[in-house]
Amino acid sequence: MSCPEPGIYPNIPMSEYLSWDAINSGAIARGMKSLAHMKAYLDSPPGESSAAMSLGSAVHAAILEPDQFLLRYVIKPETYQNSKGEVKELTARSREGKEYLAQLGREHELLSAKDYALCLGMRDSVHAHPTASRLLKKATGTEMSIVWKDDMIGLRCKGRIDSLSDTCLVDLKSARDASPAGFQYAAAKYGHFRQLAFYVYGMGILTRKPLDVYIIAVENVPPHCVCVYAPNGDDLMVGHEEAIDVLCAYGMARMAGGFGGYSDDIEPLSLPAWALPDEESEEPDAQS
Repeated sequence: MSCPEPGIYPNIPMSEYLSWDAINSGAIARGMKSLAHMKAYLDSPPGESSAAMSLGSAVHAAILEPDQFLLRYVIKPETYQNSKGEVKELTARSREGKEYLAQLGREHELLSAKDYALCLGMRDSVHAHPTASRLLKKATGTEMSIVWKDDMIGLRCKGRIDSLSDTCLVDLKSARDASPAGFQYAAAKYGHFRQLAFYVYGMGILTRKPLDVYIIAVENVPPHCVCVYAPNGDDLMVGHEEAIDVLCAYGMARMAGGFGGYSDDIEPLSLPAWALPDEESEEPDAQS
């Protein structure tokens, strides 16, 4: 599908946003690996959401749009009444069960009782956190889709901002460990700084206004502890430079008509530092 003109778009279904032909943070992440990976990602049509992605969307809805969550999502029942009035286990194995599930799916998005409770637990923890709730209450829009044209190369880019106000951009992250030490590791591993810098770059082109940036991290296991982070400005700049480097490289490759993968030469291979044996603890060879 073609992409709309540069702007800020509320109320865009995720399926429509995913179909827009533009570079997103996922493409940038793959470009960090190779331009060939980035090109393959951009050329692939959006696939069906995985179970993890569907649950992630439900968590976002519960926290960012709690009223809509209650309207959109229901707990998948364990039983149903068939045409003979018999109570049966609800599975897709029988024709009637499959039809019943299909009807429910047309009206609502279905969650297991466990996943529904998880969404509510994470929602309650975030809204009970004084700083997280204050940031979300400031929002003028949630799940905002943005489109912009890159200043350097002229590439069309897009982003999906969880919570946006006149002064700040807030990203919601589900985490196994939201503690400062644990989340610092996750932020580095999953490219959170680069993703947020990419969004700030786009908003800067669209509005020419500075934005404060925050992350609300909530644990996806009880007791669903929450921590709010302000990403370090220098580290955001590193993420910005990474994103710009990838955009420039991709734009030049597109003009040249070639998207490189890995090296064409023979590369040396050795163990990483963490896999090397600890010399102090190394046992001496057995004597014969």
